[in-house]
Amino acid sequence: MLLQRPHLLKQLEEDASRSLSMLGGLEGLGRSIMVGLMPIVDLEVLETRQAVTNAYLGGGCLALLWLYTSVDERLLFIVAMGTALISSLL
Repeated sequence: MLLQRPHLLKQLEEDASRSLSMLGGLEGLGRSIMVGLMPIVDLEVLETRQAVTNAYLGGGCLALLWLYTSVDERLLFIVAMGTALISSLL
């Protein structure tokens, strides 16, 4: 069964739609490596699940601190409220 091209991709030239499709595939590949492969490699390097958990927690805290210091406060508030709304709906 062949899937139809999305409506907006039909309006683009063939080269542009091919480039967008490849970009989407690369994004999916990068996401799958981060979610699937990185924890396994980290477990081999750090040797315990607790160390991997602490490393991910520390990295998340550093990312939040970086976001807090580099992003406009209004945008941070919007992101926080959006996250709270989405988590309450789930």
